[in-house]
Amino acid sequence: AFAAPDVADNALFDGKMADHAIQRLKALKDGQRPFFMAVGFHKPHLPFIAPKRYWDLHDPKRLKLSDIKTLPEGAPGFTGNGS
Repeated sequence: AFAAPDVADNALFDGKMADHAIQRLKALKDGQRPFFMAVGFHKPHLPFIAPKRYWDLHDPKRLKLSDIKTLPEGAPGFTGNGS
């Protein structure tokens, strides 16, 4: 459910989306009219794919998982991971 390709940020979809948003912001920044921009990113949803350098920022052995094993009150059962 994850991948860590050794590529530049903009080799992946979210990086391309960020680059496009930056280009649009630069084009709009000196305008006289207010604007709104919404930028959607696919991650952090499955599959978790990010350039390797971001995975390398964190040591998985030092990431503590939650001790809470139950779903929040009112959460539908299908949202759990089955454990």
